[in-house]
Amino acid sequence: MTILINFHLFIINMIDTSNGKRIDIAWQVGLQVSLLKQIEGKEVKFQTQIVGWSIPNFIIVHTPYLNGFPPETDKGSECFIRLLSEGETIGFENRVIRVQLNPIPLIFLSYPSILDNVSARKEKRFKTLLPAVIQTKDKDGNIATSNGLILNLSSTGCLISTQNNYHRGSRIFISFSLATNDEINDLSCYVNNVRESKEMKLLGIEFDEDSKEKNKSRLDKFINPIETLSLPE
Repeated sequence: MTILINFHLFIINMIDTSNGKRIDIAWQVGLQVSLLKQIEGKEVKFQTQIVGWSIPNFIIVHTPYLNGFPPETDKGSECFIRLLSEGETIGFENRVIRVQLNPIPLIFLSYPSILDNVSARKEKRFKTLLPAVIQTKDKDGNIATSNGLILNLSSTGCLISTQNNYHRGSRIFISFSLATNDEINDLSCYVNNVRESKEMKLLGIEFDEDSKEKNKSRLDKFINPIETLSLPE
């Protein structure tokens, strides 16, 4: 069996179950997605990445691990993929076509055609001007640091302006100080979209689940007074 892995941006056309309309969604290699599986009656979420596809046959993701263990992915079993695109949570059902162990663990999933589209911005975002430090870490643990400015903020994500280049789907860590004298350090996030604005890059950021829970009280302490005095972004 010959497998071709595509390393370019691709457009996937699906039907939105909320209104029956066809929509186009831009994907690319390295895009962060969540793989949801039912395990012992509970929905468990694994973080993974898109690494390739064959239109309209299958998509390929890295085999994810949670606490050192991969999900049970027998051939033909069902799973659910979820991703964030342009501020919307996009979800679709898949079947496991094949599980590959060597040379690297990969899962081949059925090519999606029907999706559920739910607004992901449940939290209002408020305008800010907060200096931030952005860090990335490579596979060897090396850290690269740059500066940015948080232009809007909620308890689930933010918009950052920076001069540095970041790719959609990449994981970053941000640190910043709040007017409440609270410090947010090494907040783990994912870059959901990147836009050009003059000489700056605008990064749409989503905080990962653990970071949201860990920092929720401090972020809410900062955001709640603003909510009573200003309009949302």
